[in-house]
Amino acid sequence: MARITGCAYQNRIAQRTGIEQSSVWRWKSSRNKPKAGDVITFARAYHRPPVEALIAAGYRDPTEVSGVDEVAATALREPSFEIHQDKAGKYRFRLKSGNGEIIAVSEAFETKASAKNGIASVQKT
Repeated sequence: MARITGCAYQNRIAQRTGIEQSSVWRWKSSRNKPKAGDVITFARAYHRPPVEALIAAGYRDPTEVSGVDEVAATALREPSFEIHQDKAGKYRFRLKSGNGEIIAVSEAFETKASAKNGIASVQKT
C-alpha cells in the first residue's frame, strides 16, 4: 500500500477508494490482510494494474501470472527516496514508486540534513 499511496493518510485513502477507513488502518498496521476484491478496488482507484496489487498483497505469485513479468517485477520493487535541490537552492525529497513514478514531493528544507530527517520521519509512518 505504501508503495502506491506514499505517505497518504488513511482517511484520504478511504475517500479515494471507497473502502472503510478502519479497513485501511488494519491493512496499514498489518493487522488484517485485505480482501481480494478490495485490493482490486484499491489498485483501480490509484490507476494501477489489479494484478500488480494482487501480487503485492500475496494473493498471486508472480510465477502464476503469465505474460505480466514486468508488472510482477514492479510490484516487488520497493519505493525509493531521492533528494534534490530546487531552483531556490532549497532541498526537497521525492518519493518514487517501484516503477519510478514520483508519488510525493516534500516541502522545502534549508539543509540536506533536514531533508534526510524528513525522509526518516516518513519512513517511520
